Amino acid sequence: MPTARPWKRSPAAIGAKPLTLEPVGVELVEAVLRNHFPTQPHASQLWQAINVRIALTLLEDPVSRERLEALWIRLGGGKS
Repeated sequence: MPTARPWKRSPAAIGAKPLTLEPVGVELVEAVLRNHFPTQPHASQLWQAINVRIALTLLEDPVSRERLEALWIRLGGGKS
């Protein structure tokens, strides 16, 4: 069963930066996907492209972006 543990690493790893596509948005998406798909080749170019595309899609949608910003702040990230 997936846990929230990978999420907690993102703010510490990235620092108190605002929510942007890179590195924050991509890191958040990667944390979720890595948790749900632990056996996937996380270093592959395809994996990275998937993370970027999902993060971009979420950040382009105003409702999704607002939710991600709220989550990022709750996790200890910066404000955008």
